[in-house]
Amino acid sequence: MAQILGFFYTFFLMTSNFKKTAKAILLFQTISFFFKSIHYLLLGGLSGFWSSNISMVRNILFYKVKTSKLLTITFVTAYTLMGILTFKDLGSLLPTCASAFYTIIVNTNNPKHLRKGMIINCLIWLLYNIYIFSYAGIITQIIMISTTIISIIKLDKTKSLIYNTFKEVRKMLQEKLNLTPHKPGCYLMKNEVGTIIYVGKAKDLKNRLNSYFHQTHTGKTAKLVSEI
Repeated sequence: MAQILGFFYTFFLMTSNFKKTAKAILLFQTISFFFKSIHYLLLGGLSGFWSSNISMVRNILFYKVKTSKLLTITFVTAYTLMGILTFKDLGSLLPTCASAFYTIIVNTNNPKHLRKGMIINCLIWLLYNIYIFSYAGIITQIIMISTTIISIIKLDKTKSLIYNTFKEVRKMLQEKLNLTPHKPGCYLMKNEVGTIIYVGKAKDLKNRLNSYFHQTHTGKTAKLVSEI
């Protein structure tokens, strides 16, 4: 039964890693901590049990209210006291180290930092699961480390693709602007599907068109530039 509950913990923790917002990550992790706490209790891992329960309270608070240094200090203190009260040997301190560290990372409210912090967190929990012979826990942490690395690589590739696409569009646009003469004339603005959204005229086409893409705009002009 303990190992089965451990795999429920695995499912929700893995799912949390692919959420895009910090709050969504915390919500799924809170559910996973419920199964994790019972899992450790059945295996006799008291420090893991109490650490998971404190983590549930922490995530519920961080989900509902804005994180703060006071809350972070409060929970780090709670984990430290828990580690002292449940101390048996160095292995029993691993949940305290993992949970206190992750509490500090959660306070950043940054999905990227949460994912990177989770790798270190999972490594510490992996050692604890080996320590108490939690087979489900060992598999969980190995999978979590792998999926976290994959999700970071995937997100980085997506961001890189968006950046490169934006860079190419700007380059192409600048090449067209460079060919524009310093002469009077008319110009057409089109959106992404080729529909004409604006017709204008200028005494100096080059200066006018450059002003659209090299200056800060507000109101209607800003909306127009965003649609070109």
